[in-house]
Order: sequence, then structure tokens, then C-alpha cells
Amino acid sequence: NYEEKLLSGSGDKTIKLWDLHTKKLIKTFEGHRGLIFNITFNQDGTEFLSASWDATVKRWDVETGKCLATYNFDKFSPFSISYTPNDLYFLTGTLGKKMELWEMDTKEKVKDWVGHSHITQSLVWNKSKSKIISASWDYSLRLWDWKTGLQVQKFKGHTQKVHKAIFSTDEKKII
Repeated sequence: NYEEKLLSGSGDKTIKLWDLHTKKLIKTFEGHRGLIFNITFNQDGTEFLSASWDATVKRWDVETGKCLATYNFDKFSPFSISYTPNDLYFLTGTLGKKMELWEMDTKEKVKDWVGHSHITQSLVWNKSKSKIISASWDYSLRLWDWKTGLQVQKFKGHTQKVHKAIFSTDEKKII
């Protein structure tokens, strides 16, 4: 059960899977040539994605430890990463000024989501999985419609980089 597991990514270019109960290392995943920026489990915890300084996203099988796919980015490394609600795509915020939607099976970039003017630090879905909030080093938050990829709202007011945002439990506020 992935809810009892912890993934960690490091500057040593590895990802480690830990057991939360025993606090013991279960497995080490190797394959990136740069530090790991971000990692995320899929919906059922059988796979995860890792975003790295080496300008790749890798898709991993939790059980076998094998890399199932590598997605190569042209110019800017992926920084933040999230599976889409159906696990068929993933969304990244790059070190450039855009977010990119990729199809898992074809390994093709489907669409650029444009709006931020700096790195997108984090991507967080609402409970109903219809919207996503992005936090950026451009001092803003942006709310996006998942189906269209269009920006719904921009929140500006921070005077420094925004690292994270979450939805309140009732989804009426962004914290």
C-alpha cells in the first residue's frame, strides 16, 4: 500500500522508497543524471514519476524498481510534476515559463499551458480533480481548468517567490 510508503528524491540523483512503519529503506531507484526536483505517485501507488535537472521525467514501477519510460524535455528541465486525475497524462512546471502536458503512452507533449513568467514550483489538484493550482517564482498563483488547460484565475499579491499552495477542505479557498 503506497499510503504506508514514502518516496524521497535527492541531489545524489537517486530516489528512495521507505516504509513509514519500520522506517527502513525498501528500495533505491537509479537512472537520473541530475538532481531530483520532484516525485509523485500515480492514483493507486503502483508507479511514480520523477522530475530531474537532467531535463527528463522518468516513469517507474514501484514493485520492480524498473524505469518504464523516459520523457525528454527540449530546453528546460521539469521542476514540478503531477499525474492527471486519470493517470493517462502528466503535467509539469518547467524551469522555463510554461507548464507542459504530456501523454504517458505515446511519450509526446500534448500541450503547453502558458501564463507564468518564471519557474512553476508546485502543482496541486482540487479534490474533485477538475482544477489545478500552480505556484510560481513570478510571485503568483494561477488556477487552471484541467479539461481545457486554460487559466481561470490569477492571484497576485506576494512580494517573493511562491513555493506552494493548497485548496481548503471545502475547496472554497486557496491557502
